[in-house]
Amino acid sequence: MSTRLGKIVRAANWKYAAGELILIVAGILIALGLDSWHDLRVEHREEVAALREVQSKLAEDLRTLTAQLDTLRGREERIASLERHLANGGTYADTLDSYFGAVIRFHVTVLNRSAYEGLKSRGLSLISNEVLRAGLTELYDQKYLEFDNSAQDDRDVTLEVVRPYFLREFKDVRFGVTATPRDAVVVMKDPIFLNIVAYRLQSLRVNAIQTHEAISKDVDALLQALNHELNERDAPADLRVASPR
Repeated sequence: MSTRLGKIVRAANWKYAAGELILIVAGILIALGLDSWHDLRVEHREEVAALREVQSKLAEDLRTLTAQLDTLRGREERIASLERHLANGGTYADTLDSYFGAVIRFHVTVLNRSAYEGLKSRGLSLISNEVLRAGLTELYDQKYLEFDNSAQDDRDVTLEVVRPYFLREFKDVRFGVTATPRDAVVVMKDPIFLNIVAYRLQSLRVNAIQTHEAISKDVDALLQALNHELNERDAPADLRVASPR
């Protein structure tokens, strides 16, 4: 009898221990799941915050580029008008001083990298959308750098080619605004000056206007991709369209 009772007790203890073990394991798994869920939510919030910051800075860059393009095209028209006037053998009038002034000017367009640099410091892997992450890297690490290099080329043309001539042959120089020839007859027939005007116009078009147009399109395209991604994040779960990962 005692033997049979012992077997029953041992069986009951085993079942109790097994039940306790299952409860413990289940508790651990639930806790791990909750921790993982919490970590994912925190990571998601950090990712969305980073994307919104980049979105904001890109929108600012696009506004800056658009305004700068208007200024550059205005300068292009003034220099092109001067070139035509000189080619046609036009005479000097003080109204031309603003056209001369347009020749000796370069523009500095500063694009904002702060949001991207902050994202890089935390790790670009924070951006789960691989296509978007690649687009950000290409824009900031490649195309912004190319844009800066073109701007440097345009500055070099002004400082190394245009400025020395203007300091010698012009007075009352106000960069980008006005400049008065010391001897208008000589300057306006000087082949060197004609070459300077043509060279400055070409550099302005290639190294400034075209690059501003190109980077504006790139910024706008990435901005649209960011807007789409963030709109999807904000949409109800049952209305979301899967994004490429």
